Amino acid sequence: MTFDIEGLTGHTPTPEEIEKTKSMDLLQMQIKADNEAQGYLKYYDCLKCKNKGVYYIEKDGKELTVDCECMPLRNSIEALEKSGLSSALKKMTFDNYTCGSEWQVQIKEKAMSFLTAPEGCFFFIGGQSGAGKTHICTALLKGFLDNKKSIRYFKWADDLNKVLSLSSSESRAERAEIIEPLKKTDVIYIDDFFRSKIPSQAEIKLAFEIINARYTQDLTTIISSEKTTKEIKMIDEAIFSRIFERTNKGEYYIDLPHNPDKNQRLN
Repeated sequence: MTFDIEGLTGHTPTPEEIEKTKSMDLLQMQIKADNEAQGYLKYYDCLKCKNKGVYYIEKDGKELTVDCECMPLRNSIEALEKSGLSSALKKMTFDNYTCGSEWQVQIKEKAMSFLTAPEGCFFFIGGQSGAGKTHICTALLKGFLDNKKSIRYFKWADDLNKVLSLSSSESRAERAEIIEPLKKTDVIYIDDFFRSKIPSQAEIKLAFEIINARYTQDLTTIISSEKTTKEIKMIDEAIFSRIFERTNKGEYYIDLPHNPDKNQRLN
């Protein structure tokens, strides 16, 4: 849009002012065209950037590129695709979580209430194998994804060995690529935490590094484990105390006693 500067101010615009006005008109037209251009990024359909991952604004007479707010979410979905959890997100929902017993009803209710817990809370469920721990935690992760939170999934038993193998200085960048998102993402799910019977000191050190980072930054964390909180306390009290405190001192932690009757794979 151009303005009649002379009509508004009684001032006859100089050639420089006319040229500046024309340049601004052209810049706005270019910004509009760039914003309307369709992109081809996958995983999420964003109306704001039209799947380009960026949008354009004018500042100080120049066109600037701004990263779109959809990118953390888009990156989360891509990471889930690579982790193999994307299909589980479609299958393991709150709707199809089996509630045949009262203890299952309580788990579902507590998990669903966690979706509205203050940011920085932890959800922990540990104990009996086959009791639906991964199902309920995956449903939780999907809930946060639907709420436009950036998320990450860390399969402790599988991903641990990869991280521990990246100990040399040459592997530092690759290690950081795996670990840093776990320290900064809005919501992470650590599945099968402390899976080994007797965790090594290297495993305990890595666990503390991740848990402490999320504890100090008030980041929402979901943890499932075949170990109960009592067993985790015996492994490392500093890790246990941080998890316990962030579960609102027990409000969002569930211990399932080791009881084969609760193993849904066998019943």
